[in-house]
Amino acid sequence: MNGGFHKMVIGGIIYYGQNHFTSRIIDTDGYVFYNDGIMSKKQCIYEGKFINYSPEKLWTHGFSRASAVIYYSY
Repeated sequence: MNGGFHKMVIGGIIYYGQNHFTSRIIDTDGYVFYNDGIMSKKQCIYEGKFINYSPEKLWTHGFSRASAVIYYSY
């Protein structure tokens, strides 16, 4: 286990705004996808590479603000 250290990686962000939740999912290759179940149903929309996102861009999506961040370790 790398001498007791774990690398924490962001896997997703949940946003809240306009009375519902939306999300961004970051896959293991660093691709970012957006989902709004009301608008896009089960479809995730590709937005770009995670490396190109500023903290400010990750904090909001449209009128929604981040309410939870999901991390995983490996």
